[in-house]
Amino acid sequence: MLPFFSLLLAASATPADAASSQPAETALPSLPVEESPRAPLAKGALFYPDGPGEFAWRLGVGALVDILPRRIVQSAQRQIPQVAVQARFGLPLGFSVDARMAAIVINNQLELGAGWTYHVGPLAISVQDHQGFWIGVLGVQGFDATGWGFLNKPSLSFGLPFGSVRFTLTGELIYTFGQRVRLGADTFARGQLVFAGTGLTLMVENLLDSGGLWYFGAGLFRTTPNYQAWLAFSDQRYVLPYPRLLGGYAF
Repeated sequence: MLPFFSLLLAASATPADAASSQPAETALPSLPVEESPRAPLAKGALFYPDGPGEFAWRLGVGALVDILPRRIVQSAQRQIPQVAVQARFGLPLGFSVDARMAAIVINNQLELGAGWTYHVGPLAISVQDHQGFWIGVLGVQGFDATGWGFLNKPSLSFGLPFGSVRFTLTGELIYTFGQRVRLGADTFARGQLVFAGTGLTLMVENLLDSGGLWYFGAGLFRTTPNYQAWLAFSDQRYVLPYPRLLGGYAF
């Protein structure tokens, strides 16, 4: 009789009882899932010869101040602050295009340009050319004057990186042509191409982890009175030096 009852008890055992009679399996700890690292920002600098990078863009907003010689402005305000905006777009094979604007009503400039960059070791070298248009309006203190004309600025830039900072030294030639000035009912015109002077500017850009950058720079310009103050419409060919300061933030 005992073997019969043993078989009956074995047959009536539940699956849970059978599972409890087996040794428990130890659960393996779940491995942490690693998130893919975020790609570094591809944007480069705004003024540096390499630019923002291939098919990347930068937009900079800031201020620009020219301190004109007293010989030109006499007792008038020498510091001429302007709102300065510059945009640049990178292209393949070291090319880039850009637009820059400076405005203060009495003197407003818009320039479109293109450049090509190559490297010699750590030194980046860029050849650029800008075509521009300027217009100025003066209608205060008895003046009723308007001027406009065209600009051409070929330039050469040299850049060196230092960590997240970019240094750029740019030299440019300045030419004016197609100038017209209206003083009241009289209009004066000068159509020929005129060499207006030179400019040398050092720019410093600091690339931020957020993707933006801040910049500042200083320059020395040596230009004719006609370029410094279009209202004079001077025929003098001598050049006078004056400094330029600028700074801002680029997205």
